Amino acid sequence: MKRLTPPFVLALLLAVAAPAFAQNWTQVRSPNFTVITDAGAGQGRETALRFEQMRGLFAAIFRRTKVNLPVPLTIVAFRNSKGLRDSAPLYNGNPIELAGYFQKGEDRNFIALDLSAPNAWDTVFHEYAHLLLNSNYPATQPWFDEGFAEYYSSLKIGGKEIEIGYAPKSYSILTEQPRLMPIVDLFSVAQDSRIYNESGNRRSLFYAQSWLVMHWIFDNKKLPETARYFDLVMNRKVPIPEAITQAFGMDPRQFDRQLSDYMRLGRGNIARIPLPVDTDPGTYTANKISDVEARAVLADLHLHMRDRRDQAVAEFQEVLQASPENETAHKGLGFYYVWKRDFERARPHLERAVDLKSRDARVYYYLAVLMNHGLQNAASNAGGVQSTIYQLQKALDLDPQYADAYNLMGFLQMQAGRTGEAVKNMLQAVALSPRNDFYRLNLAQMFIANNQLEDAKNLLALLQNSPEPSIAQQAAGIRSGIEVVAQRQKQWSEQGLTSYKDPTDPRWLPKEGQNTTEAERKPVAEEKPDTRKIEYVKGTLVRVNCADPGATVTISSGGKSWTFRTPDYKKLLLIGADDFDCEWKNVQASVNYKRSGPNQGDLVSLEVN
Repeated sequence: MKRLTPPFVLALLLAVAAPAFAQNWTQVRSPNFTVITDAGAGQGRETALRFEQMRGLFAAIFRRTKVNLPVPLTIVAFRNSKGLRDSAPLYNGNPIELAGYFQKGEDRNFIALDLSAPNAWDTVFHEYAHLLLNSNYPATQPWFDEGFAEYYSSLKIGGKEIEIGYAPKSYSILTEQPRLMPIVDLFSVAQDSRIYNESGNRRSLFYAQSWLVMHWIFDNKKLPETARYFDLVMNRKVPIPEAITQAFGMDPRQFDRQLSDYMRLGRGNIARIPLPVDTDPGTYTANKISDVEARAVLADLHLHMRDRRDQAVAEFQEVLQASPENETAHKGLGFYYVWKRDFERARPHLERAVDLKSRDARVYYYLAVLMNHGLQNAASNAGGVQSTIYQLQKALDLDPQYADAYNLMGFLQMQAGRTGEAVKNMLQAVALSPRNDFYRLNLAQMFIANNQLEDAKNLLALLQNSPEPSIAQQAAGIRSGIEVVAQRQKQWSEQGLTSYKDPTDPRWLPKEGQNTTEAERKPVAEEKPDTRKIEYVKGTLVRVNCADPGATVTISSGGKSWTFRTPDYKKLLLIGADDFDCEWKNVQASVNYKRSGPNQGDLVSLEVN
């Protein structure tokens, strides 16, 4: 006789089988963020609001009309420390004790925090500041990045304003040291410097003094001078001491004294800024999500941690056993196999995610990666290229800030000989991720393919100083070969060819009496370098006259009228604005220029306030 399980025993068994962390999970969506939380819709909305406010503050500080985040950010807000500990990074197999952390990923970034911890936001603010800088600000030096992150991490949000400028924890070491680090030494610290990578008092002093310099910069409204300093150091290769003198109007010793007095006299102010984002968090969408979907999101977080990746794969598989149609698990496994270059196992998961109407741009991007892997020769497989580009376009329709998609699309177009389109898309990728030197190296090669040799040489000169040794080496090698390319292109042009097609074509043969080696080795006359001194004027931008692509800018300064010209305003180095505006009138501006006559010059850079 078949025995039946009593109802109360069945209920007990089901309770035991349920996941131990099962909670009521909520997903909150604001205009720019997604928050997953087990603390309820109210705290989820408040968390999303705080991130919207931080994003708005960054835009206000740097006068950005648009803030880029080329990789999506998911915020996991745990109601207590246990939840965070169960998903924290591992060290020697054990969770690290944290109140919050930032987890970087190729396809998605995560911020996880314990809402019950009083100091959870400090670490989150610091890392989020780095994320914003990396996505929106040109490459600088470590003191600026770390100083801004420390400055940003101490902000307090309350009422209708943001307070920023409080001393971070690292500040205490400044009171223990007999003297500050010389400013030239501080500004000379590089990514590979021992002081930046090894723990100890000197590293702590570096962080604290970087914060102090940033506080001085913001307190004294010296951001324009700082931008000019980086232009001199990063682009013009001016030595640091000279760049300090030119940009800040004082030599390094004077800077040292001013900074010491600033710290000693306690002149630092707490800035109070009206909240840059005045939205009602009640308008953010908040929806309950199933326990299975919550487990899939946490598995996705674990997937981006090296020490938890195998755990994530097992968690995704468990999710699919409970819910075979779970899109998050399918795309997570698809991404995992793509990263392992196991394309055959990746394909069914990505295709299933598409069948499930995925709205994640990364699904279509990785499908394009799979398709590109199967293209042996893009130039001779036009149909395959077009299909791949179609997937990339679907990705960009879902996420117009997807830098990787622009990069791959540009690469495919260059391979297919569509160099003009390739350059356009690579410029977009670089704009969305200005510190990605790999993108910039791709752009330089596309400039060469599109016969923009001067643009290529200028960009490669910058890349020769890349912190990535392999990119610096490649840039040097490519730049040294540009003159040979120029000579060959000249010869192709004389033969009526616009690009290299077939080396056996008789039109490629050297002219009579000239051998190939001589033709390739014949030196090309180099343009004389522009040795004019870079000068500086600050005043009122009175008007702009545009004659596409050039422009003339009139500046009033010290009772004098100055006229400055640029041959192409779209290529002009701009500070304080995303785009050149031919309608600018009566705005404060600073100009770096090379003198071409009395009260006139050629623009090097333009900053508007």
